[in-house]
Amino acid sequence: MATLHYRLIETIPHDRNAFTQGLTFFNGHLYESIGLYGKSEVREIDLNNGKVLSSHSMSEKFFAEGMTHFKDKNGRDLLIQITWKEKMGFIYDPETYSVEKVFNYDTITGEGWGITYDDVNEQFIVSDGSEWLYFWNRDTLKEERRIQVILDFPLVFGEKRGLKYVNELEFMDRRVWANVWYQDVILSIDPETGLVEKILNLSNLYTNRDSNVDCLNGISRTDVEGELLVTGKLWPNMYRIKLGDDQ
Repeated sequence: MATLHYRLIETIPHDRNAFTQGLTFFNGHLYESIGLYGKSEVREIDLNNGKVLSSHSMSEKFFAEGMTHFKDKNGRDLLIQITWKEKMGFIYDPETYSVEKVFNYDTITGEGWGITYDDVNEQFIVSDGSEWLYFWNRDTLKEERRIQVILDFPLVFGEKRGLKYVNELEFMDRRVWANVWYQDVILSIDPETGLVEKILNLSNLYTNRDSNVDCLNGISRTDVEGELLVTGKLWPNMYRIKLGDDQ
């Protein structure tokens, strides 16, 4: 398993009260999914200063989780968002936040955690806090296949093993990029085999943390090759980083 390195490009202010569950960027716009019951929202964020440009508050009965941008079969830009335990998801018009569709789904854990989109295969990729990733058809929102996320690190584990707590997701360079709950890492996963191929250690990105902050969560590619935006739940900053060479 290769180790990735990164270079910090920019530190951007982030709402300390935002329980970040998902980030997604397209056409110069950054959207954030905020969780917790009674506080769940969809927001557009100004990357120049971290301020909220617009927002949509959800019903108090929903705990928002991951969100991603995609284009539908007609080429429309849309946002799709899942929820934690409600087994319901929403598709939004990103300009007006009007709900274009409400849908139901299920997973092994009965929960939704992260979601990203593979535009080549026209599939959503979904995590549920387990070691499984689910691949949903873009148009039907039905599961087409699933893979187990596998760590092959014999010096530590002695054998291959499933990796639980896969959380927020991004899809870049034909790989799934994943946060792991309460770990300061991002993993690069082969979407065909489930094998973890690379690891990015971000433990030095935000040190001397306040006692009230939560874990690293939130990954989005940008329009610059090899660049990511990352943050965490209740973190005071968002970080623009550039991936470096493997080692």
